[in-house]
Amino acid sequence: SPVVIETPSVYTPGQSITGRLTLGGAPLADQPLTVTIGEQFYETIISDGNGNFEITPPDECTDNIRLTVYIPGEISAAKVLTPSIVADADDDQPVVPTRFELSQNYPNPFNPQTTISFSLSRSGYASLKIYDILGRLIGRPADGYFEAGHHEVVWNGRDDSGKEVASGIYIYRLVSMEGTETRKMCLIR
Repeated sequence: SPVVIETPSVYTPGQSITGRLTLGGAPLADQPLTVTIGEQFYETIISDGNGNFEITPPDECTDNIRLTVYIPGEISAAKVLTPSIVADADDDQPVVPTRFELSQNYPNPFNPQTTISFSLSRSGYASLKIYDILGRLIGRPADGYFEAGHHEVVWNGRDDSGKEVASGIYIYRLVSMEGTETRKMCLIR
């Protein structure tokens, strides 16, 4: 079973971030968690006896935050948190991402499913497609109109016809009016 970093994919600058580490659904206690802000190492924190953790990024932080768990010789997991624009407390405006972004899937490697997160700063058509390493289209887990905001799609390791795909490296690509981003993921059966 994979290690899972349970925390929202979006954080509010200036506020602490809480989450939980699990392995096969059970709490992962006393586990180091590496925190990287932008491209720079920030700190290593330790989950408590129930797998819970809290991160307090600098108030001025508006970069992506990457959380990484590594268990030597076994399993690793990573999750990217993206910043959001926060409306004034008196304002009823929704939280809207600051930029178009496709996050790294998690868990990665995965079996049997993985979550792909993306952010749109404007509403509009978006398409998330998965290709094999030879460039053949495998599936379309998301294809349609999306509101501005953060979205998560779960891909179950199956093609558009419902057939399980083989172990290997897959490419996933997000296309919208804001741009195109591509990332790699690994399925291990």
